[in-house]
Amino acid sequence: MDKEHKKKMHTIKVIITEIVMVLVAIVTVIVLTFLAMGYNVNRNGELGQSGLLQLKSIPTGAMVEIDGEIMFSKTNMSRMLSEGKHKLVVSKDGYDTWEKEIVSDPGWLLKLDYPRLFLKERTPEKVRDTENLQFVSMDDSGTQILYATNNDKWQLLNIRGDEVSEQSLNVSEYIGKEAQITNIKWNKNSDKVLVRAKNRENIEWSLINLKNVDSSLNLTQKFAFNFDMIEFSTDSGERLIVLENGNLRSILASERTVSQVMAKNVESFYNNDTNLAYIAISGTKKNLMLYQEGSNDILVTELNNASKVKVSLSDYLNKKYISFTIDSRLFIYRGEYPTAERTLSDMELVVEKDIKFIPDELVVWAEDQLIMVKSGKNIAMFNAELSELSEYEVEGENAFFLAPYLVGVTANGQLIVRDFDGNNRRELAVAELRATISKNNKWLYYLNTVDSKVAIYREKIMD
Repeated sequence: MDKEHKKKMHTIKVIITEIVMVLVAIVTVIVLTFLAMGYNVNRNGELGQSGLLQLKSIPTGAMVEIDGEIMFSKTNMSRMLSEGKHKLVVSKDGYDTWEKEIVSDPGWLLKLDYPRLFLKERTPEKVRDTENLQFVSMDDSGTQILYATNNDKWQLLNIRGDEVSEQSLNVSEYIGKEAQITNIKWNKNSDKVLVRAKNRENIEWSLINLKNVDSSLNLTQKFAFNFDMIEFSTDSGERLIVLENGNLRSILASERTVSQVMAKNVESFYNNDTNLAYIAISGTKKNLMLYQEGSNDILVTELNNASKVKVSLSDYLNKKYISFTIDSRLFIYRGEYPTAERTLSDMELVVEKDIKFIPDELVVWAEDQLIMVKSGKNIAMFNAELSELSEYEVEGENAFFLAPYLVGVTANGQLIVRDFDGNNRRELAVAELRATISKNNKWLYYLNTVDSKVAIYREKIMD
């Protein structure tokens, strides 16, 4: 009897133990699942879901402080953050400090890959000394600087790495000797430039191939058009979109051919890769149109003829954007572009807001993440990653992107930089006009005038 009882008790214990083990395993899986989803218990004993912060910096290996607590991990790093606001500080020995107040949303990923620190101790180094500088232009990728003291020969500086190399370009066949350069645009591959020059009383446009000058082309002389506007349509610079006398056309540079009229009564246009938008005047109205090759163009929206309009197209994380301003009102739509079956109202209206100024420029930057509207000292910047709009003023009217996510301006002889949202303002150098950061992120290049000569300087900003 005792044996039988002991056997039953043992069996019960085994069953209970197995049940407990199964329950523990289930609870563990549930807890781990919730932890993986960012759930935790806060100080008040309440269950809440965290967000995930992914933080990168230039340079890497920087110390991170969140809400006054120094993190064990350095950049580049990832960390779960409880819901709400947090104070973030990034620092490194020998460098200045970057800080920002961030908001962590439950279950969302917050990527900060733009914090940039600058060496505190820097020594200006003269790269080139020039007399009678006619122009200087820096590409958007921090790889080349183009400058000239006359129109017979231009100088091209390669600034990709630590060593600077120089190349002379004979462009006299394509640019008039007496011409005054008024604008230079780079293609995305940084191997071609569009040059707008005033030659006596006439405006001439030229396409200069920096790798093979002999294949360059004076577009105005070749096609006998008075171009009002020319833009690169492809990264390679092979295809151009041009506006002449209200007519929209395209040019294939290597084939030396110009297309038939694509659209008439055009006031201005904007293109990115395969998409093209333009403003057409129709009676007392302006129409924002999307060009559709081989079919009828798509009416996006009607506008008042008296309105000042700027427009851009972009594509961020496989989501298409149409951004435009009507005087001081900014509209940003996200979704699939309008077609014969879809209208603008089928897109998501992300921003509709009266900003404090009427923009002169509307540009897209940083792999289409940033949309900037600007006029004088006024800037409004939309971040497609966070769907946030920032408005602020800078010290001068020549604001430019010094690097992705970094806005620069020169004022009172100082180069001043700040993040795209206006935060982390820093005075970097005694400089004038434009500046750039080299492709390897180690050097800051800028212009300064010494003894009536314009010199190109650089400073090492990262070890």
